[in-house]
Amino acid sequence: KQWYQRRVRGAVTPIDTTDKEKGQTEAYWRLFKYINKANEQGARIAKTAYLVNRWFFDDDFKIESAQMAFYIPSALQGSPPRPTDDLVTVERWDDAITYNRVFGG
Repeated sequence: KQWYQRRVRGAVTPIDTTDKEKGQTEAYWRLFKYINKANEQGARIAKTAYLVNRWFFDDDFKIESAQMAFYIPSALQGSPPRPTDDLVTVERWDDAITYNRVFGG
């Protein structure tokens, strides 16, 4: 369990939910490119941060939309690099409690 006690920023991109597996793969690579110099500063952003998936459901619990995001490291929170891909945005997140799970590979 991780508690973010202050507002933080994350790099966010939509997931195409018509084909979830392909949509997640495409979303991941857009964010991967952002943290590997596909930003206005040409900066490589450390990938030691959390990857977050957000799913939004309708009243019948069917997926309406989804997002994938990387937490932007503390050193860049004040002025994160702007993405060069129009499908990647930087958002400010409210305080939150997150539950984290490690997956081996």
